[in-house]
Amino acid sequence: MLPQQPFDDQQVPRIHLETEAVIAILIRCLDAWELVGSDAIDYEIRQIPDEARRIQVEYLARIARATVNVDEEMIERARLFTGWGLRAMDAVHVACAERAGAVILTTDDTLVRIMHRKGHTIHIEVFNPVDWFLEVTSNEDKNAP
Repeated sequence: MLPQQPFDDQQVPRIHLETEAVIAILIRCLDAWELVGSDAIDYEIRQIPDEARRIQVEYLARIARATVNVDEEMIERARLFTGWGLRAMDAVHVACAERAGAVILTTDDTLVRIMHRKGHTIHIEVFNPVDWFLEVTSNEDKNAP
């Protein structure tokens, strides 16, 4: 998950809701959950042209407790995913998540849709942060004493 959502236009209701979910997830990653970073995420963060925003996103990305390093095998795997219609960087993110055994959280509806169609061929879950947070926390509530 590239944590830029908190810096987007909060007047748009969907963006505001997604931002709240991202913030709640990041807070949980400070303690109970594990945020996984990657070389691909670091690369994308370095591409943020607005220096103040880039610094803020770099700060949030430091919450990651693990980092996936991109290697040639992952690049090859990403090529398969581009054949499914993913953009190149999204394909690399999917390959990184696959390697880490992580869930991908994204506000990109196209990425979610493609990965749900291909879900039977890869063991990666891709969710909008709002949907994932609600699912995970509702399951926690059911398991509470």
